[in-house]
Amino acid sequence: MRPIPEYVSITEASKLLGVNEEFTYQLVNRGYLHHKIDSRNAKVIFPDHIRQFKQDYVILSKLSEESEISSAKIVEILELLEIFPVDHNNSYKLRQKLYTRADILKTSLLYRYVQYLPE
Repeated sequence: MRPIPEYVSITEASKLLGVNEEFTYQLVNRGYLHHKIDSRNAKVIFPDHIRQFKQDYVILSKLSEESEISSAKIVEILELLEIFPVDHNNSYKLRQKLYTRADILKTSLLYRYVQYLPE
């Protein structure tokens, strides 16, 4: 049995989050997903960083999968409630829509789905 690694690469973190590598790099480079620099000067992610990310944020595609509500419908619902993605004021958008978990938990309709998303 291999020991559990202390940290994972961005590629491995992408798999754990169920998103593509490019999006994971965006999350890291913009500070949404914390990381450290290892001895080879590579960005590495600790399990606590992934756990913290899942506690702080909700990826729209994951919320859509869990709720079986289309992403477009969820965005519409959230906009009516004045809940916007974390980057809505940035000119350079993330590849996928990312919301703070706390904002989504304020919605009665989506609350029950967020609580089932893995932390």
